[in-house]
Amino acid sequence: MALDEQDWKERLGKAQTQEEFEALIMELPERSLDEMSEEEREYFLMEQKIEEEFMAHITQTAKLRDG
Repeated sequence: MALDEQDWKERLGKAQTQEEFEALIMELPERSLDEMSEEEREYFLMEQKIEEEFMAHITQTAKLRDG
Protein backbone atom coordinates (compact mmCIF):
# COMPACT_ATOMS: atom_id res chain seq x y z
CA MET A 1 0.00 0.00 0.00
CA ALA A 2 1.36 3.40 -0.97
CA LEU A 3 1.89 6.04 1.67
CA ASP A 4 -0.58 8.95 1.51
CA GLU A 5 2.00 11.61 2.28
CA GLN A 6 -0.48 14.43 2.92
CA ASP A 7 -2.54 12.30 5.34
CA TRP A 8 0.64 11.12 7.07
CA LYS A 9 1.90 14.69 7.53
CA GLU A 10 -1.48 15.76 8.96
CA ARG A 11 -1.42 12.90 11.46
CA LEU A 12 2.20 13.76 12.32
CA GLY A 13 1.11 17.31 13.09
CA LYS A 14 -1.59 15.99 15.44
CA ALA A 15 0.59 13.39 17.19
CA GLN A 16 1.17 14.21 20.84
CA THR A 17 2.70 11.15 22.45
CA GLN A 18 5.90 9.20 21.89
CA GLU A 19 3.80 6.17 20.94
CA GLU A 20 1.91 8.12 18.28
CA PHE A 21 5.18 9.39 16.77
CA GLU A 22 6.67 5.88 16.82
CA ALA A 23 3.60 4.42 15.11
CA LEU A 24 3.81 7.04 12.37
CA ILE A 25 7.53 6.46 11.85
CA MET A 26 6.88 2.73 11.49
CA GLU A 27 4.45 3.49 8.64
CA LEU A 28 7.22 5.01 6.52
CA PRO A 29 8.29 2.73 3.68
CA GLU A 30 11.89 1.57 3.63
CA ARG A 31 13.89 2.65 0.62
CA SER A 32 15.87 0.14 -1.37
CA LEU A 33 19.56 0.68 -2.04
CA ASP A 34 18.63 1.50 -5.66
CA GLU A 35 16.55 4.48 -4.48
CA MET A 36 19.39 5.95 -2.41
CA SER A 37 22.05 8.34 -3.63
CA GLU A 38 25.64 7.10 -3.75
CA GLU A 39 26.42 9.00 -0.54
CA GLU A 40 23.39 7.49 1.25
CA ARG A 41 24.38 3.98 0.13
CA GLU A 42 27.93 4.47 1.41
CA TYR A 43 26.63 5.73 4.76
CA PHE A 44 24.16 2.82 5.03
CA LEU A 45 26.83 0.23 4.26
CA MET A 46 29.37 1.85 6.60
CA GLU A 47 26.78 1.99 9.39
CA GLN A 48 26.09 -1.74 8.96
CA LYS A 49 29.81 -2.53 9.03
CA ILE A 50 30.31 -0.51 12.23
CA GLU A 51 27.36 -2.25 13.89
CA GLU A 52 28.70 -5.68 12.90
CA GLU A 53 32.15 -4.86 14.28
CA PHE A 54 30.63 -3.54 17.50
CA MET A 55 28.49 -6.66 17.97
CA ALA A 56 31.51 -8.89 17.32
CA HIS A 57 33.48 -6.94 19.94
CA ILE A 58 30.64 -7.25 22.47
CA THR A 59 30.41 -11.00 21.85
CA GLN A 60 34.17 -11.42 22.23
CA THR A 61 34.18 -9.34 25.43
CA ALA A 62 31.35 -11.42 26.89
CA LYS A 63 33.18 -14.66 26.08
CA LEU A 64 36.36 -13.39 27.75
CA ARG A 65 34.42 -12.22 30.78
CA ASP A 66 32.49 -15.48 31.14
CA GLY A 67 35.64 -17.51 30.88
